[in-house]
Amino acid sequence: MVTHKYSECTRSVYRAIMESTCIYRRSLMMDFFLPVLAAFLFISPSWSAAASDQDNPIEIGHVSWSRDYHGALQASRHSGKPVFLFFQEVPGCLGCRTFGSQVLTHPLLVEAVEDEFIPVLVYNNRRTGMDAQLLKQYGEPSWNYQVIRFVDANERDLIPRRDRVWDIGSLAARMVAALKAADRSVPLYLSSLAVEYDTSHLQTAVFG
Repeated sequence: MVTHKYSECTRSVYRAIMESTCIYRRSLMMDFFLPVLAAFLFISPSWSAAASDQDNPIEIGHVSWSRDYHGALQASRHSGKPVFLFFQEVPGCLGCRTFGSQVLTHPLLVEAVEDEFIPVLVYNNRRTGMDAQLLKQYGEPSWNYQVIRFVDANERDLIPRRDRVWDIGSLAARMVAALKAADRSVPLYLSSLAVEYDTSHLQTAVFG
């Protein structure tokens, strides 16, 4: 397991800002809170320092991953938390490195993965051992872009598999959907993250 260090103060303040933003968004006060959020992200030295203090390969971000698949299933059965099954190429292509460095380093996304799920890393470019077995079991291709499956303790997908989930908003939205499918409560900060980073309205504006 690879660990990370985030300033608990930084994460708590950022989470509070995101949740406040979600609340005041409904009151048409986003013009005030978004600059506050941007200023916090810019001036926060503890977040910047934490982001550089990682031992993880760039492709897998700052999440503390388990490599014990069967142990994760047992933990899921005991806790009720879904398994966050991350198939990734390590070392990987530019797209894999970008996903790890730009998506799986967001403090609140990392917190949600670790607190609300059982995160398990599967290397999709290894031909032996448990990695190869899981690729075959889940029908995942080798040497592929990253894919995330949300499964329960019985190894069943909680939501349908989906390719090209490569941004913060899309991943956060699927995490919300998986928690709901597992009949788990959804943290307000995670719902807020999905809303604030939603790019679908931009696609609608561009493509009609």
